Amino acid sequence: MPEGNYELRLNYLGKSRTELNELGSFLWDNHSQTVILGSDPSTGARFKPELGKLLQTDVVGTPMVSKSSNKYELLKIK
Repeated sequence: MPEGNYELRLNYLGKSRTELNELGSFLWDNHSQTVILGSDPSTGARFKPELGKLLQTDVVGTPMVSKSSNKYELLKIK
């Protein structure tokens, strides 16, 4: 699995003005076509590239679908 590093900045909209920062490594899973945050594929959050953003998925790569799904998207900071 190819890997790299990431910086994740979290803003809990409507909850707090405090930004949470996380630095770590990521893996690319060819089978599920997902990015796995962290170095352990069994526990890391998974995201799938789709329409210019990354959507959070389950362990097999199926995007999570709910009325709050848009709260689990990763967007590139420019």
